[in-house]
Amino acid sequence: MEREIAVIRPKGVNHVKQAVTLTATYNIRGKEITLTSHGDVRQGNIDEGRGDIRFDGSLTTESKIFAQSFDDVEDQIDFWSNHPMVENVNSEPKPNSRFTIEIFEDTKAKKRAKTVSVNKVVSSVYGMSEAERKDVMYFFKQDPREMSDDDITLVLVDIVDGLLLREPNTTRFLETFGSLGKAIIAERVEMLVYVNKGIATGFVTEDADKFYIGDVLIGKDEDDIALFFKDNPQMYDNLVRSLAKGGDETAYNDANEDTSDLETPFAVKMKWEKLYKSYKMKGKFPNSLEHAIERINAYEKENGMRITK
Repeated sequence: MEREIAVIRPKGVNHVKQAVTLTATYNIRGKEITLTSHGDVRQGNIDEGRGDIRFDGSLTTESKIFAQSFDDVEDQIDFWSNHPMVENVNSEPKPNSRFTIEIFEDTKAKKRAKTVSVNKVVSSVYGMSEAERKDVMYFFKQDPREMSDDDITLVLVDIVDGLLLREPNTTRFLETFGSLGKAIIAERVEMLVYVNKGIATGFVTEDADKFYIGDVLIGKDEDDIALFFKDNPQMYDNLVRSLAKGGDETAYNDANEDTSDLETPFAVKMKWEKLYKSYKMKGKFPNSLEHAIERINAYEKENGMRITK
């Protein structure tokens, strides 16, 4: 018994209302190929028996492909899918296309995959603490400070228009918060959360698509910022500690982790030299470490930054 395998439709309101023809021939890699009215693909163009599809704009608004199995019409499906005027609704868009093809098995597979992803997201969000859900909000550039935990959960996974149930957010959440077991991903997520918290609280400022702490440029995008903080860990520590001082729970926990490793005098001097350089302070690093620390702390105080100890 035959079943619906695919459907071809005109794109746009005007195409639905007006008569339009999808020509069953096109040029690919310098060669013309044609689909016959019997569903056979041939080299070159033919005058008679070509399988053009005509939509009259009123009664005929779609053309369905029937067969007992996909294999029976695979060549025909491939022909239309590769047609420069036909866009597969389950694949990448074709800017100049005037028609669409929907392959029903692909649509079903996409829906099944979406259902699995959505279930993973919802389960993950409900398994988080309130502080963790707030971090997800910040990661996706939402400000949860005046919201209850119930409202935050609703914003994230509301069944109708939840932030995380829409692409590309669903995939991005699973690739980040769903992969925190990988250190490199966990570090990037943490950094972006803190930067967005900094923006929300005013500690990080944005001007002309560039981001600053005080008057120090930290980057123009997340890759820039990640590289900056990798080279300037003290600046990152300042950001975390400033947020912790402002009452952020995650930042407070991170800022108060046990750091019992003792620094050597050389390591201490190198830390202050690196900080001096990152602040782009004028002149050479002072011979007196005490004087250098005084200058750095004065700069931090002037720019509303946490005073480094």
